[in-house]
Amino acid sequence: MFRGAGYIHLTGRENYENFYDFIGDAAILYRGYQVVGGVYNKPIKDIANGEIGVINVGQYAWDVSGWFWRYKIQELLEKERITLYKCAKS
Repeated sequence: MFRGAGYIHLTGRENYENFYDFIGDAAILYRGYQVVGGVYNKPIKDIANGEIGVINVGQYAWDVSGWFWRYKIQELLEKERITLYKCAKS
């Protein structure tokens, strides 16, 4: 339910709960990866190697990526006293 989803592959119940707090859509908690990342639109066994367009992208695939970068990555950088400006200059 809380496996990697979205373009940044959000994982774990805590991250899903925090993202829910930010967005406010309860479907994030009871449908998990299906609403965040998406679902296959045909059986996996029928997908040819290299075939594209077989996932119906989740409603929040981009939103969760932006949220993760803004809140989780920034939090990690601040712990190390690193700013995005310093990262960009190096």
